[in-house]
Amino acid sequence: MEPAHLAQPIRAAPRKPIFPAPLHREGQGLFVLTTNVDHCFQRAGFDKKRLFYTQGDYGLFQSSRPHGASINKTYDNEGMVREMLLSQGFSIGADGELLLPEDGSPRMEIDSGLIPHCPDDGLEMAPNLRSDDTFVEDDGWHEAAGRYADFLAVHGMFQFTPLAGATSDNTETSAEIRNSA
Repeated sequence: MEPAHLAQPIRAAPRKPIFPAPLHREGQGLFVLTTNVDHCFQRAGFDKKRLFYTQGDYGLFQSSRPHGASINKTYDNEGMVREMLLSQGFSIGADGELLLPEDGSPRMEIDSGLIPHCPDDGLEMAPNLRSDDTFVEDDGWHEAAGRYADFLAVHGMFQFTPLAGATSDNTETSAEIRNSA
């Protein structure tokens, strides 16, 4: 048995919108630059093409020591994390909400067979988070950086608008929206 350190922090965030409805409109000169890594903006309905998660993404794994074929790759982890959580006794509601076991006490370990290994280098996987010099800036990260640069080229520098409701369990600083309207 292995500690459940991978599955516990990568749990489903609330799926209800936490931002005002007007921020969901497309074509309003909005772009979200965020250090949040928990998909709150996507779950709230923001277009992924208007988001740049600069510090990584809990929805992705990467090799614990990227090299060779794994050097610039990340891997979707939803299925793997779901398996880990279910093995701990959690259930997942119809709305995607993570539900505690009936006795209220999840197992705090997972079977060692559920520890994810990189398909390209065989090493254990880790969440794609900027925590040390192994952080992978994959193609998706660079595409988002490019979209952000394109947005700035069109809209110029505008005032940042901090979103007080955008904080999560993982970051104290809220995400920001550049608004040209």
